[in-house]
Amino acid sequence: TAFFNTLWPTWALGLYKAFNHALGFLGYWFSGKIIERIGAAYTLIVREVYWFLSQSLALVLSNVLTPILFLTGAPFFGPGQVARDKLMQEEFSDEQRATMGSVASFMGSLVFTVAALAIGAVADHFGLLAGVALGVVMTASSLPFYIWVFRKDFRAAS
Repeated sequence: TAFFNTLWPTWALGLYKAFNHALGFLGYWFSGKIIERIGAAYTLIVREVYWFLSQSLALVLSNVLTPILFLTGAPFFGPGQVARDKLMQEEFSDEQRATMGSVASFMGSLVFTVAALAIGAVADHFGLLAGVALGVVMTASSLPFYIWVFRKDFRAAS
C-alpha cells in the first residue's frame, strides 16, 4: 500500500483494496470449476507464472497502471491457493495430514517473517520499489519449489 500510495492518490487505495477483495472472491468462487477443468498442478503454475509476469511488468512500468497490473492477479489467488492445498492434501496420508498441515503452516509463518523483515530492510535502505521488487522475486522463487514438490502431479497431468 505504501508503494501504491506513491502512484495513486490516497482516496483510491480503498477502491484498490475493494476491487482486490472482490476479484479474490470471484477467484475462490470459481476455483473448483477451474481446477476440475485444467487440474490442480496447472492451476498452481498458471497463478505463479501470471503473478510473476504481471508484477514484474508492473514494477518495470512503475506508473499509474502498476496497481491495476497487480490487481489483475487477484482472480488467480483463490484457485491457486485451493490447488496448492489440494495437492498438499494428496501428498499426506490420513495419519500425517493434520500434523503435516500444522508443520507446513508453521514453516510458512517463519518464512513469511524472515521475508517481511528482509523486504522492510531493503525498502528502508533502497526505497519502496526495491522492497516490492524483492517481494516479487521471493514470491517467484516458490515456483521451482512447487514444481519439485509436486513433480508427480505434473507428470500425471501431462
